[in-house]
Amino acid sequence: LQAPDMCMDAAGRRLRLFGQVRTVFRILRAAGVQLAIASQSPAVATARRLLGLWGLWPHLAPELVVVMRRESKEVHLRQISDRCGVPFSAMIFFDDLIHNVKTAQRLGLTAVLVTSGLCVQLVEEALQRAQRAARSRTVLHEWLDKSTKPEPGP
Repeated sequence: LQAPDMCMDAAGRRLRLFGQVRTVFRILRAAGVQLAIASQSPAVATARRLLGLWGLWPHLAPELVVVMRRESKEVHLRQISDRCGVPFSAMIFFDDLIHNVKTAQRLGLTAVLVTSGLCVQLVEEALQRAQRAARSRTVLHEWLDKSTKPEPGP
């Protein structure tokens, strides 16, 4: 049974699942990646129903779905980090709003602006960026460790 990609809300507006979201979720879940959702929605119950309708619930840990009415994206991301025990530096964030992407970057996440829906290629590029950032942090920490050790005496 295939979940629909589009449905109508009570006001008759079309709500659509963008891009290759299901495929991306399946691939990441199979790879052992924890998936979380941080959404600001005035209709919390509806947002959760849509996740079920679109077949995304099986890929998510319920405690990592943060849907709030008025809280900022920073609050969402802090809650997800706390709940899953993953530091911001090890998180990748996708959003279609540039101010949310900038907020995530300021916190230290690898953040990606999504303009045409989530796709496998975008996720691969984000993973590569995150790996490069992790390598850079490792090199920096190694250099700092060496530079803070006293030189051996005669």
